[in-house]
Amino acid sequence: MTKANQPAEIDADLVQAADAADAAGPAKSDKPFHDLDAYIALPRLTGLTLSRDGERLVTGVATLDTESTAYRTALWEIDPSGEKPAHRLTRGAKGESGATFTHSGDLIFTAARPDPTAKADDDPVPALWRLAAGGGEAELIGTTP
Repeated sequence: MTKANQPAEIDADLVQAADAADAAGPAKSDKPFHDLDAYIALPRLTGLTLSRDGERLVTGVATLDTESTAYRTALWEIDPSGEKPAHRLTRGAKGESGATFTHSGDLIFTAARPDPTAKADDDPVPALWRLAAGGGEAELIGTTP
C-alpha cells in the first residue's frame, strides 16, 4: 500500500479524547464491543464533507461530555492524501454540525456559540458560522430573527 493510500495518522487530540472517553466510563475494556459502557464511550464520526478542489476533508467527531451524559461534536480536518495527521478545527461547548465548504474554501457550520455582540446573560442559540480557509477564529455570519 502506498503512503497516499494509507489513512491519515490519528492526531494526538483525537487519541486524548478517546482516552478521556474511556476514562469517563464506569468500566474499562480493551474489547469495546463486549462492554456496553466502553462501546458507548467510543468517538463517533458523523458525516464527511470534501472541498470542491478535493484538498480538504472535514468530519464531525462526537465524544462523550465530561459527565458521560451527552455527545459533543467537534469538526476535524483530515488530509485526503493521508500525508498529514488529522487536526481539530472547532472546540465549541455545545458542539458543531452541518459543515459545508463555500466556493472560496471557507467552512460554514452551525453551532450554539455565544454571540460576541450579544449581552453577557444571553444563552447561545444555534447560528451559522464561517471558518476562513486560511484559518483563524470562526465568525458569526447568520442567526434566526
